[in-house]
Amino acid sequence: MRDLQAQLAADPQVRAAWLAGSFGRGIADRYSDIDLHLLLRDVAAFRAARGHG
Repeated sequence: MRDLQAQLAADPQVRAAWLAGSFGRGIADRYSDIDLHLLLRDVAAFRAARGHG
């Protein structure tokens, strides 16, 4: 998870990121999925930088 935090913090397109769901509430267990929300400056640029343009 720390690698993801570092990658998101270093990405100029990411304005904010937060966890929702059980991880966001601090009640996750081993069966929980990860609900990650991103606030981006430019979605097209974010996707293009990852080869999804």
